[in-house]
Amino acid sequence: MDTTEIMSLCDLVRETAYAIHDYHGNGYLEKVYENALVNEVLLIELKACRVLTTEHQSQLLHYLKATGVEHGLLINFGSYKFEIKKFVKTEERLFTARDHKEC
Repeated sequence: MDTTEIMSLCDLVRETAYAIHDYHGNGYLEKVYENALVNEVLLIELKACRVLTTEHQSQLLHYLKATGVEHGLLINFGSYKFEIKKFVKTEERLFTARDHKEC
């Protein structure tokens, strides 16, 4: 899957997650959500907390390293404002590619 297709997939996941947050609002427990691996190219880590922390980011980065998947989304349903962060792993380093604090 090329970069354009992965970015389109990320956009679809972001739009779907935002629609869920918009419809339900915040406040659900995290165990309602599960981690997802989409087409074996995108790892999604869902949270339900007031704010995303560096520990949450580290958890996703470790999952990316352990699975060998290059792209990951960290989505928080617990905050009043919808939060989503995209991470891309390269052979040399891990970095945040996009940060959508409000969508």
